[in-house]
Amino acid sequence: SAMVNVVASVGMALMFVMTEGLFYQRKSPYKSVYLVLRVLLLLHAFVLFLQGIVILVQTLAAQDSDTRYLFNIVLLSHLVLTVATALVLPLLHVMNQRRQWQKLANLDELTGLPTRRAFVQKAAKSLSADDQACHSLLMVDIDHFKQVNDQFGHTFGDEVLSRVGKMLAEGLRQTDIVGRMGGEEFAILLPGVSTERAQSVADRLRHKVSELQFKRGDKQVSITVSIGIAVSHEVLYDWEHLYSQADQALYSAKREGRNLVYVFS
Repeated sequence: SAMVNVVASVGMALMFVMTEGLFYQRKSPYKSVYLVLRVLLLLHAFVLFLQGIVILVQTLAAQDSDTRYLFNIVLLSHLVLTVATALVLPLLHVMNQRRQWQKLANLDELTGLPTRRAFVQKAAKSLSADDQACHSLLMVDIDHFKQVNDQFGHTFGDEVLSRVGKMLAEGLRQTDIVGRMGGEEFAILLPGVSTERAQSVADRLRHKVSELQFKRGDKQVSITVSIGIAVSHEVLYDWEHLYSQADQALYSAKREGRNLVYVFS
C-alpha cells in the first residue's frame, strides 16, 4: 500500500543518515573522499525522504500529473546518486588497500618496527623540524649475533630480534622514533634529548636487554647490546652526518669490548 511505501522510504532515509554518522566518526587520511561519500549518503537520505512525501502527496492528490512528474525526478535522482556512490566506494577500497600495503611495506615483519627506509624518512623529517634543535641518535647492535645464530639456529635468532625490538620500543615517548636498520642493528632517534639524558636512556636500555632471558632447551641464554650515541645541537642537522657519527660511536663501543655505551665526541 501507499503508507507502507511511505514508511519504507522514511526508514531507508534514516538508515542512510545513520550510515553517514558512522563514516563521520571514522578516522582516515582520505577525509575529502569520505566527505564526498557522506554528502552522497545524505543526498540519498533526502531523496528517500522526499520520495516518501511524494508518494503520500500523490496518494492524497489522486495521481495528479504534477506529482507524477516530481516522482520521475526523484527516481532519476536515485539513479544518479547510486551510480556516484558505486564509483566512490571502490575508489575508497582501493585507496585503503594501497595504504595498508604501504604500511606493511614500511614495517619490519619480524619485529613490527619501521624498516630502515621508513625510519630514515621519519628521522629526516624530525631533524628538519624547527621546534627541536637537539636530537640524539642511538645505534644499537646485538653483540655476537652471528655466533648466536650459528649456535642456536635462525629460529632462536629471530626470537632474539623480535624480543629485543619490542623491548627497545617499550617506554619510549610518542615523539621518539625506533626502527630496525637491518640484521641485528636498530636505531632510536630521541628529539629534544641532550647527551647526558641520551646516555642515561641508552644505559637503561642496555641493562634491560641484558636482563632478558632466552631459553634453548634446558639452557638459559643472555644477550647484550652495544650502543653508539651521536647528538645534534642545531636545527636542520644533516641526517647522514648524524648517522655517520652514531655509527662511528657504535663501532667504538664494539671495539672497546661490547656491552657498553659510547658517545661520539
